[in-house]
Amino acid sequence: MFNEDNIEVINSKAETKYLHQNFDYISETHDNFFIKLKTISMLTFPKNQIENSNELRDYFQKLCAQIKIEYIDDKNWTWK
Repeated sequence: MFNEDNIEVINSKAETKYLHQNFDYISETHDNFFIKLKTISMLTFPKNQIENSNELRDYFQKLCAQIKIEYIDDKNWTWK
């Protein structure tokens, strides 16, 4: 769930809110979106589980501009 100042992740075991102020950057690869938190953690959003990845990309790009963090376009990234 995407809220004004946080992203809320809900699953069968827990609900967790991640404040935008704790985001370091957001990146996109061919298969995933990643939100790097200022802690060591990273949130992963697999594109194959997202109904409209273009809409999510637009949201993340606008969010990055709004909170002044980097959006990294790494769609050509591959494992080496």
